[in-house]
Amino acid sequence: SPVFLQFPEGDMAAPLAAPIREAASEGGASIFVNGIDPGFANDWLPLVMTSVSERIEEVRCMEILDYSTYDQPMVLFDIMGFGRSLENIPMLLQPGILTFAWGSVVRQIAAGLGVELDAVEEHYERLPAPERFVIPSGPIEMGTAAALRFEVRGMRGGKAVVVLVMLLPVLAMGSVGNQQIFNAYMLWVPSHVSLVFFGRTMPTTWLITVDAAVSISCLVAAMAFWRLWSRRFKEPSEVIKIAIGLGLSTVALLSLAAAAAISSAGHKAGIGWVLGFEVFNSIGFANVFPVGLAMYARASPKQIAGTMMGIYLLHLFLGNNLVGWLGGLLDRMPGTQFWLLHAALVGTAGAIMLIAARLARSILVTAGPRDK
Repeated sequence: SPVFLQFPEGDMAAPLAAPIREAASEGGASIFVNGIDPGFANDWLPLVMTSVSERIEEVRCMEILDYSTYDQPMVLFDIMGFGRSLENIPMLLQPGILTFAWGSVVRQIAAGLGVELDAVEEHYERLPAPERFVIPSGPIEMGTAAALRFEVRGMRGGKAVVVLVMLLPVLAMGSVGNQQIFNAYMLWVPSHVSLVFFGRTMPTTWLITVDAAVSISCLVAAMAFWRLWSRRFKEPSEVIKIAIGLGLSTVALLSLAAAAAISSAGHKAGIGWVLGFEVFNSIGFANVFPVGLAMYARASPKQIAGTMMGIYLLHLFLGNNLVGWLGGLLDRMPGTQFWLLHAALVGTAGAIMLIAARLARSILVTAGPRDK
């Protein structure tokens, strides 16, 4: 019987199986389709083995066969492409054929494990013969196909990893305003902003203390705010919160740009501009860093969630490298342009996050871990 009838669910075999199902229903009969491959060796046996597994990260079934002893010229040369040019794509490797033949196995294993697949993908590699040799079915010329490896992969969560990794440069760009606090900010503020606070001049080093105190306060306030918000309104997704946070960080940097414009007139700007920066930037940070960490933990395939949380922190490494390069521009451009450049970078990162929320909604917005 045709192998696609083994598990004709969710693929191109379903329409072909429909008449058989109807006939079986009308006649009160059933049909059992199985074999060895596809069949027992790569569906029932793997499922039995998974029952004794503590955890399952991947199910892989392999067949390794020396086809030189398989004396079927039509199968070897015409269907599988052995002995043919590597530029010639044989019937077996035409798009959809591998899935038609073995996709039912992949879907059956997924169904047995209660996993809903995102996609079934095909992948193959071919290697040329290093020299001419002869097998019972005929000669294999040097340079023609002599080895074949193909896979039919059931994927779940593969796209999530790609999207999350692609967002790292965006998060790095969005972090430059906050990370610049520990770099050019400490050099620029004393000479452009009056640090007189209630009649007393505040030491420059206290800026770090102010930043820490405001950051902790805003983090607690942000948590309380979203909890209250969720009681009356729908709480936005993590990626939208990140976009909001980056928008607030952009406003914070515009505060420094305004202070730079004021100081360019020959007198220092008031400390209120710095405090405004600290407050807006800290609120923004509270909606970016911890929320981003939570998003990576949730959206990643659960078996590598811990690894992806570590990868998430790489955006700080990238951001700090960018901050170092930007800090070198402090002496080469006016302060207004310097901080407007930072605001443009952070604002652009926020806009990209909004676009990502729309294009990758199923990954970044849908709750629940994703598995491969």
